[in-house]
Amino acid sequence: MRRTILIILLTALFVIKAEINEKPKVFIDCSSCDLDFIRTEISFVDYVIERQVSDIFVMLKTQSNGGGGSEYTLEFAGRNHFENKNDTLKFTAKQDDSSDIIRKNMVKYIKIGLAYYISRTDMADNIEITYSEKEAKKEVKDDWDSWVFSIGGNGYFNGEKSYRDQSISGYFTSRRITEEWIFDSSYYASFSERRYDYPDYKYFTSSESHSVDLSAVKSMTAHWSSGLSLGGSSSTYSNKELSIYLYPRIEYNIFPYSEANTRELRFIYGIVGVYYKYYKTTIYDKNEEYLSKQSLEIAYEIKKEWGNIILTLSGSSYFHDFEKNRFDAYSYISVRVIKGLSFNVNAGFTMLHDQLSLIKGDVSEDDLILRRKEMETSYSYWSSVGLSYTFGSIYNNVVNPRFGY
Repeated sequence: MRRTILIILLTALFVIKAEINEKPKVFIDCSSCDLDFIRTEISFVDYVIERQVSDIFVMLKTQSNGGGGSEYTLEFAGRNHFENKNDTLKFTAKQDDSSDIIRKNMVKYIKIGLAYYISRTDMADNIEITYSEKEAKKEVKDDWDSWVFSIGGNGYFNGEKSYRDQSISGYFTSRRITEEWIFDSSYYASFSERRYDYPDYKYFTSSESHSVDLSAVKSMTAHWSSGLSLGGSSSTYSNKELSIYLYPRIEYNIFPYSEANTRELRFIYGIVGVYYKYYKTTIYDKNEEYLSKQSLEIAYEIKKEWGNIILTLSGSSYFHDFEKNRFDAYSYISVRVIKGLSFNVNAGFTMLHDQLSLIKGDVSEDDLILRRKEMETSYSYWSSVGLSYTFGSIYNNVVNPRFGY
């Protein structure tokens, strides 16, 4: 009996020894990585196309950082004889790092992560560790003091022989992100015009709008944040000569902010105090008024190395009349093209019952046809495409995703 047990144990040890002698089977989950480059540079493992048969599962995740670059997270999960042996490594890329620099850094950190597993096999006899001693890095002086600036615009042009419709919009933003605070400011402006030139009808109309916002966000706990925004706007289309708001908010993230590179589901509640001054008397006989309303927003965000996707649902209602409310759905896609340059697509849908600024009186035929003024409606939708260019500090590796920053 003892002899039988000994034979079984020796056989089991031999099988385990034989398995560990083989090259570890690796599955890499990264849709946009240069896998051919990784396979070429890391040849001491076997790559498999099925996660279930792998010994080591490697997943790459990314998140934008405060300097406009990205933080890369490599998660290693052991399987089979590496069961429960897991590890996580991170590295950062500046906004002006080329794809070649990024993929070489990726290979470097994958090698470091795999060494943890290789050292536990007989392949450890073939490992050689080298260290390239470089001069100590000099302290980098950031002339931008962690501020990042963006400037961009969109254009829409449409026309025919007797009709022309065009609109131009632009923006400028500045942002500074640290682990404790986020400071953000923005300015947006748009101009549009329409021209009709028919034999019996000639008309020209234009509209413009401006807005400015100043915001500060404070990190409170791993799940909670608070924020305050102050801003103003004007719009000939919406009959708002001046709109000023003060907007305190509180945010709760279902998942810790430290996991924002993997998943992010945020709930934001706020109470807004607003002052409206109208160009013309409204349907509620108001030329100006002070109001307050509440808002709730649910935001889900995906961050990848190629860009960002944001999906948002939000709603609001005025305290003086809860039937004055609205519901918004919004999506945003940003794809990085080259250094600092991104291609952006936006789309949104709104159900609204809070058009307090509608002009009193009958709607003229020109206003109805030309859409010079905001009309009563129960829903609206929009979409746009454009380019943006980002410049400024490249040394800020702080990741702080609170309130969607």
